[in-house]
Amino acid sequence: MSKKVALGLPAVLLGGLLASSFLVGGAESPNDGCIPTEDGIVVNIANLPDSVGPYSGEQLKNAALIVNAGKKMGLSRHAQTIAVMTAIGESTLNNLERGDAVGPDSRGLFQQRATGWGSLEDRMNPSSAATNFYKALLEVEGWEDLAPTFAAHRVQSNADPYHYAQHWRSAQQLVSALEGAQITEAGSTNVDTAKTIKAYNLGSVRDVTARAVGVLAPQFKISTVGGHRPNDPYPDHPSGLAADFMVPLTDAGTAKGDALAQYLTENHEELGVKYLLWQQRSWYPDRGWKPMENRGSPTANHQDHVHATFQGSAGTGALPAASACMDSEADSVFAAPGERVMPSKGPITSPFGMRMHPTLGYARMHAGIDIGAPCDAAISAPSKGRVVYAGPMGGYGHLIEVDHGQGTTTRYGHMYGNGLLARVGDEVQAGQQIAKVGSDGESSGCHLHFEVRVNDKPIDPQTWIGKGKA
Repeated sequence: MSKKVALGLPAVLLGGLLASSFLVGGAESPNDGCIPTEDGIVVNIANLPDSVGPYSGEQLKNAALIVNAGKKMGLSRHAQTIAVMTAIGESTLNNLERGDAVGPDSRGLFQQRATGWGSLEDRMNPSSAATNFYKALLEVEGWEDLAPTFAAHRVQSNADPYHYAQHWRSAQQLVSALEGAQITEAGSTNVDTAKTIKAYNLGSVRDVTARAVGVLAPQFKISTVGGHRPNDPYPDHPSGLAADFMVPLTDAGTAKGDALAQYLTENHEELGVKYLLWQQRSWYPDRGWKPMENRGSPTANHQDHVHATFQGSAGTGALPAASACMDSEADSVFAAPGERVMPSKGPITSPFGMRMHPTLGYARMHAGIDIGAPCDAAISAPSKGRVVYAGPMGGYGHLIEVDHGQGTTTRYGHMYGNGLLARVGDEVQAGQQIAKVGSDGESSGCHLHFEVRVNDKPIDPQTWIGKGKA
């Protein structure tokens, strides 16, 4: 009999219909009680499944060899999972006999270079390559407390320290599958619907809706769910057959919504899902994801919640369990100690230096950079600090200023008043959202104006971010 294990995949592997089921640029919180501390596992290579998600054959054997190398060194399951994640990110678990333009001499599962990583034979031997990876990981101070992607980055020196985050959940589930965990029987659908309705204040919803909320909200750590709304213009909520799973308008919130939407699509029959709405898209079982018209606001475009409409009934069997750690990348800050992050996602539309001012029409010094992020996009602190100003400020529209110590401050401009999420005196961490992008003041459209000042003298923010010392 063919042994196949279903795997929750990053949506980029599912045709790109969802952004990603993991936080790209995310980090796992070191103190959320979610980092596994149990002993490492050993894999019976003679009894591997035929496939685990997209991985099969030599890929699974390579993953097993990586895991077993960690076990031989007495390392934890967490270390084993970091190693598998890294190999997924470097080679998709294929033992590559080639490098790339950046590292033409890179070889093997971990794309290890000729200098410092042993002989070609060592680098092409999965067990030896994994052992050398683990040895380097153990040299990283505090690696256990770092986000997995940062731990891997400290070993691999990837150009993008967040590169591996998108593969963390796949690695977790792959390691569980190799251990022989019965992933497809891990979740229970036995839910006390009356208690769920009361706990989430769902109102007069049907049992199928309450059951789905009771299964999903605790697993995905979603505390606010919209249920029965008698006066809604669409029939779903008045009928009690719809739920809105609310997520923050942040990169972390989007990642959590992506993971939830993916879980709903993969288990739509068991949960009785009729259709979904998420990120200005609709999903039906018979046609997948399709774009929707722009309805204007983030809520109307389903950017702050996953909307699920259910059939009148659903299955009663077991469901795959969402890993207890599956959204830990999404729930925490984006930066580990010693890292800095860009405050918002988007292209640099205007660099630091002299320029022709877009609204005033004459040349003047541009004391920061403009990031072309859309309206209401998240603005996050790039490094830990204390908010020293939050309010209106002339051409900035509304401004937030954060003091990072040692004479360094950062400024964030053009937010609307209701887009200021931090207040004077707030202590903020790297990656913590402090505002939403707007177009207030001397602005020609939604974007973030970002400044870095040292002793009140503007410097190029890209240079400061690149130094990476939070």
